[in-house]
Amino acid sequence: MASPVRLRARGSGTERRGPLTAAQAELLALDRRTSRPRVCNLSYAVGIEGPLDGTALADAFASVVGRHEPLRTTYDGDDAVVGEGDPIDLTPRPVQDLEEAAALAEAERETGFDLSRQGPLRASLLRLAEERHVLLLTLHHIAADGWTLRLLSEELSRRYAGEAVRAELDGDCIDHARWQREWLESPAAERELKWWRERLASVSPRLAAEPRVEMRRQVVVLPDALTAELRRFGREAVVSVFALLVTAFEVLVARWTEIDEPLIGTLAANRPTPQSARILGAHYNPLFLSTDLAGDPTLAECVLRVGESTLRALDHQTLPYARLVDELGWDGMRVPAAMLLLDRYPIEELRLAGCRVEGLNLPGPSIPAATTADLSFFVREVGDRLTLSAFYPDGALEDDLAVALMGGYAGILDAMTATPELALGEVDPFGEARPAAESLRPGLYELSTVAPAEALSPVGRFDDW
Repeated sequence: MASPVRLRARGSGTERRGPLTAAQAELLALDRRTSRPRVCNLSYAVGIEGPLDGTALADAFASVVGRHEPLRTTYDGDDAVVGEGDPIDLTPRPVQDLEEAAALAEAERETGFDLSRQGPLRASLLRLAEERHVLLLTLHHIAADGWTLRLLSEELSRRYAGEAVRAELDGDCIDHARWQREWLESPAAERELKWWRERLASVSPRLAAEPRVEMRRQVVVLPDALTAELRRFGREAVVSVFALLVTAFEVLVARWTEIDEPLIGTLAANRPTPQSARILGAHYNPLFLSTDLAGDPTLAECVLRVGESTLRALDHQTLPYARLVDELGWDGMRVPAAMLLLDRYPIEELRLAGCRVEGLNLPGPSIPAATTADLSFFVREVGDRLTLSAFYPDGALEDDLAVALMGGYAGILDAMTATPELALGEVDPFGEARPAAESLRPGLYELSTVAPAEALSPVGRFDDW
């Protein structure tokens, strides 16, 4: 049974200061210039059914915040300041129904953080019935990325169950930021910059239209049979599902734009050292992907080419994106016109003994814009299923054309697994629904002044639970 609890995070008792990672610096600058607090929030609503032990959950939060410095860090100027952490209040708040819970969740994700004096994590507990709760969890993006959220869920689960976590951390976010700054002054950084200069030599930056701050969203669940075939094909071909998803996306953009070597973007986890693999905080790094698909290769050959070029890019993911564009003279330019993102829904890792835990989602066709990209596909693993979200600036594409693009993407994935010997020239993912693609000519596009918030939500609605 949930009980009233208010515990303080266990800090070290001393304050320490240090630098920010490159991703954190970008997010701090974004936080200070945006007038829309929600754009920096990663907000989750988690349905919990069963005999929840509120004291154990609050204690788990306090333990995790005490262990990980980014969750109890404020920001003074350009410095990170690690302190004791804010109190964590999980006193259950009674609500009448899911509609009231959804309204509170919406208000929570609209509420920003004062990073100069407030820790970057909030948690609250809503009580619908004796054994039915909704946990609202919000983190400022500066303290978390997709990798972080999985680690956080894993450790919360172990702490809730009374289990020990792994050995003490060998350094934390400030230490990683110092390592990153030292690395940037090393010959290794120069070699990485040289590689990217050669790789992007043919790319000409240009300004896109005025940044649009709202994006439309379409979400589907890929058919279970297709998902199973992707996993089977990946095992037999010894390639990852990510490589197959990237291949299909590059083929989609290539056929859409009639360009043999389209430039797309993705995000890399950017944890280059064993120590950084256990560190929370924003470390992700935007990454360019591009593969030469000339010569009418088969889909199987496309998989091999894309896999090889993607691995090369991932081998060079450490150079901060802001440093790269500055060195190339592309300051103010940020991402390609098409992006593909893949991750697992992180709350899947949250396990509360004796309870059923399920991510809830607020409905809504529009979200804060991530970029001026004309098309972004976000593929998420939710359990054994794959969900596909298409994001596109409001007014850039008609909804039915976006749906057609998603259908074409699924068709390419299906053809890749069923007829890998099919030549690329024979792949027609659009039919009569081909949208205009002039804006997707190779180039870099200006970053808008806001960042994604709802891109990390699972498929589903509050009223489905």
